[in-house]
Amino acid sequence: MSEYKKACRMLIDFAALLMFIYLLIRPSEVGKSVESGISFCIRVIIPSLFVFLVLSRMFMGGVLSVFGKSLPITLIIGGILCGFPVGAKIVRQLYEKNLLTKKQSEVLVSCSDNASASFIISFAGANILGSVKAGFLLLIGKFIVSLIWYCFASRTYLDEEERHFAPLRGLGSVSLSEAVKDSARTMADICACVIFFMCVGEVVKSFLPDYELVRSAVRGFFEFSGGIELCRYMKPGTGYIITAMLLGWSGMCVHMQVSIAVGGKISIRLYLINKIIECLLMGVFAVLTKTLAF
Repeated sequence: MSEYKKACRMLIDFAALLMFIYLLIRPSEVGKSVESGISFCIRVIIPSLFVFLVLSRMFMGGVLSVFGKSLPITLIIGGILCGFPVGAKIVRQLYEKNLLTKKQSEVLVSCSDNASASFIISFAGANILGSVKAGFLLLIGKFIVSLIWYCFASRTYLDEEERHFAPLRGLGSVSLSEAVKDSARTMADICACVIFFMCVGEVVKSFLPDYELVRSAVRGFFEFSGGIELCRYMKPGTGYIITAMLLGWSGMCVHMQVSIAVGGKISIRLYLINKIIECLLMGVFAVLTKTLAF
């Protein structure tokens, strides 16, 4: 292990120790945060994601077999339709079947993991911002930004031969029972990450000024859907921009989910770089389109 990784590991361990001690002193904060996280998973995360995980697990194999030559576009669209971490799970399966190289897998993971269309339109748009039109604009922006990143990453990270993906054959679709079991395990991972990072976000937030913008940004840094939920209390234009940026960043919670989905076999370095860039580009997109959103 390099000195840099050792230093990062020690810093994370020290931060975990400090939080452990702090929460021992103030256990009521743990209970409130966990209760809030469980409630949020039941109200928002599971309804907006579980069914789409099951259905995508059933049909994506057949879709990829048909549209394998357009694999990047298919995965970007599939990721947006189905939500986190479907893109990472599909790429890992293809990599384990030796249908993708490691570099191809890293590029595809970086651009194919996005919040689901149902979450963006119904929760972020209609529920939080009070505008379905705003949700559709954010969905369009997310697709455009992901496509721009893929074009950039493939040109700079892949050689000419790796930019051409081999046809995908014999993947097929899985049974309903297998899809339900696999999606239930994925859902458990997602909810566990949401609960943990909502708790972390609440602890960090308690040390910062109690402003709406600060609260949303800090919570969203750790768990983006919780940060977006706080945008309902902002002015529509400001809430729209912050929501767009949090959709681009996606939060440490989602990054953990993607890391779990790839199982340590595929680096998520490009994915993390993309999320930083997406956060900025989505903010610019929101500034340019906020007059159309309401």
